This record gives sequence, structure tokens and C-alpha cells, in this order.
Amino acid sequence: MAKIFPFNGIIYNSKVIDNLEKVMAPPYDVISSQDQDKFYATHPYNVIRLILGKEFPGDNESNNKYIRAEKFFLSWLKHGLLVQDEEPYIYVYEQRYVYERKKFVRRGFVSLLRLEDFDRGKVLPHEETLPCPH
Repeated sequence: MAKIFPFNGIIYNSKVIDNLEKVMAPPYDVISSQDQDKFYATHPYNVIRLILGKEFPGDNESNNKYIRAEKFFLSWLKHGLLVQDEEPYIYVYEQRYVYERKKFVRRGFVSLLRLEDFDRGKVLPHEETLPCPH
């Protein structure tokens, strides 16, 4: 069995961000370019700026989507938009969505995980499970 552990997460400060739904986005690998634009427009502190930054002409080694993501992250921490939990937790989450006019609810958790050799079969890969962003 896989070994999981709690950790001190960095989360949005709900005392500063009044509607957490406006700063959430799905995992970066399922976001289309149209959805990326939508999340950018939804809120100036949407997590899209950290997980799937825009690429611009002229991007280079010192100015690119990864450098900008780091700057956003550090600024949001500095200004209290993001805070680190004082206690370690296993974070439970719930996603509600509609796909092909059917409602779904998906529940999961985020934790630390002890690394294991792939051959042991305790942790399976998730990459390449979808052909492209929807």
C-alpha cells in the first residue's frame, strides 16, 4: 500500500479572496487555449497564472511563463493572497462539473506520497490518459 502523509499547504487566503471559485482552474493539461483566456479574464489572481501562463513573442530565458509564474506566486505570498497552513493536513477537495449534459461530482485528496519504484505497482502513472484538452 502507498504511504501518504499530511503537509503544510499553501492555499488562497479566504479572508482576502471572497469567492474561491473565481480563482480555481482545472489541471493545466486539460485546459484549452480558449479556456486559458477565460480563466485569465475571470480573476486577476486565478491560479491559471501559476499553472499555465501565457506565452508571448519575445519570451526568453529571463522572461517567460515560468519566470512570470514565480513572480506571481511570490507576490501573492508577500501580499497575503496565498498563505501557508500552520498545521499539516491532507487536503480534501470536491469538483462538480457537467459533461455532455450530465452532472458529475468527483472527490479526492492531495497529500505527500512516499516515492516507490514503478515496478512495485503501488503508484500508477496518470500521464497520457486523455488525447488532448477538452
